[in-house]
Amino acid sequence: MRTVLALLALFALPALAGDIFRHRTADGRTIFTNSPTRPEGAVESRKYSDVASRLVALVPGTPSNPIERERAQSEVRLAETDLMRAYNRLTAEVLPRQDEIMEIPAIDPAPPIRGRPVKLPKTPEYYARIGELTADINRAQKRLDAARERFYALN
Repeated sequence: MRTVLALLALFALPALAGDIFRHRTADGRTIFTNSPTRPEGAVESRKYSDVASRLVALVPGTPSNPIERERAQSEVRLAETDLMRAYNRLTAEVLPRQDEIMEIPAIDPAPPIRGRPVKLPKTPEYYARIGELTADINRAQKRLDAARERFYALN
């Protein structure tokens, strides 16, 4: 263990010796250099001169504070709750209502064949209602994905 720490300290010394410049390109890549000249395609550059800011520069992403992380985590929890509510609404209302079943003309009064389910034709209103419930689930899922992405970016 001591050997690993000694090697880590040995390799960290050159990084702490001079100034570190962190450049971000338009496509989101991060480039670290020790020269102040901006690489081609860089949209943001920053100089890290003291030891603490140099160590921050070595960590990818932007530093976040605990309040931002807590806010992002509560957004994730709220989005998860909304998604569960949307799923519950769909499962509770998946069966057609009485006014959403089309009437079948009584041509053959014989009972259906045993073991085969009877398919009841449904009205367009049923499919529109189910489509709205499914769209609610899709919106809630997108909101959850965005909230998780924000949360993971802060950690």
